[in-house]
Amino acid sequence: MRRPVGAVLAALITGLTVAGPALPAAASDEPAASVPADDAVLPAVPASVRVTFGREPVAAGSYLSVLDPDGSRVTLPGTPSVEGRTITQPMSSQRTGVFAIVYHVAFTDGGREGGLRHFTVDPAAPPSGGTHAHGSHGHSVDPLSATLLVVDGLVVLGAAVLLMSRRRHPRPVAWRLSASERTFDDQPT
Repeated sequence: MRRPVGAVLAALITGLTVAGPALPAAASDEPAASVPADDAVLPAVPASVRVTFGREPVAAGSYLSVLDPDGSRVTLPGTPSVEGRTITQPMSSQRTGVFAIVYHVAFTDGGREGGLRHFTVDPAAPPSGGTHAHGSHGHSVDPLSATLLVVDGLVVLGAAVLLMSRRRHPRPVAWRLSASERTFDDQPT
């Protein structure tokens, strides 16, 4: 029995297409953490700002800067340093209000990511928050949706396997005989 290779290949491609997007990414571009944390309220300006990623950034092609409450770039003492998955930038300012950490990062695998984190300096406010795991515009897959996509892919793949392995019924004998060989019981001879 000959199996159609094209149909099996199409079923395999369909299954991988459906299940492929549900597979987890190797690493996330979204920052894993920042110090100060995104939306943190601090009683004083921190001595430095740090952003940690899920992948290792490279110093060349990466930058980290801080904008003051007016949106002007804060003059930073020194240059950003990269250690492991963290970029650290020394900081010094006498201002209070909402600051923004702006980053554009090049990763060792060639990927790039840019984003924004905010923190507030308010001497009258109580300190808040540690590090947060949410980023400025990172996207993640909902676990329920990912699970349903995998299940759907497995159902499609299972249906394709069942259709391919289904045993074909042989053609009736009468169809295989030539017209002269066919005889019918109800015909007179």
